[in-house]
Amino acid sequence: MVKQYLKGVLLGSILLAGVVLLCAGCGQKEAESTDPSNFYNKVQIGQTKEDAEKALGVESTELDKGLNYVDEKTAYGVTVNYDDGDLVVFKSLAIPDSTYLDGLSQANVTKEQAASITEGMTYDAVKTILGGVDGIEVTCVKNTKDPATPVNVMAWVNTDRSVVYVTFMGIRGTAKIAEFRQQ
Repeated sequence: MVKQYLKGVLLGSILLAGVVLLCAGCGQKEAESTDPSNFYNKVQIGQTKEDAEKALGVESTELDKGLNYVDEKTAYGVTVNYDDGDLVVFKSLAIPDSTYLDGLSQANVTKEQAASITEGMTYDAVKTILGGVDGIEVTCVKNTKDPATPVNVMAWVNTDRSVVYVTFMGIRGTAKIAEFRQQ
């Protein structure tokens, strides 16, 4: 009899927990992103301008040869260049002037580590040299010689605003150039 009672209590608890979980999202808006890369990640090389603008949902402003889209929640955004067919051929993380890369600080990297990165290293080998932390993609460009292999730049940012930038052939592909910049 006690076993049957405990089964009933357990089953009732499970059902109640399920109802609570189902109703928890009722009437709530989608969570707002505070990720500085939010807008950047919504745009992909080769994406149509129409699809990119629909995904971003904000008006653009002209910036040099591209269009700048800013997320009012984070002040970060994405600068995009389109080709004659209105396809994305370039995107770069748009960073608010006053904060530079402060919101992206996640590393502890040195000039010596950057100097040890050689052309042809895999992303994982570079990541290991730079302390095992993933970099943040800050630029991606269509590779006109090999459209299937875009060129992208990843950044490892220190809290003192120094940065290791590594250019890769392909998304997290093979290293081409590594550079350490001190602010």
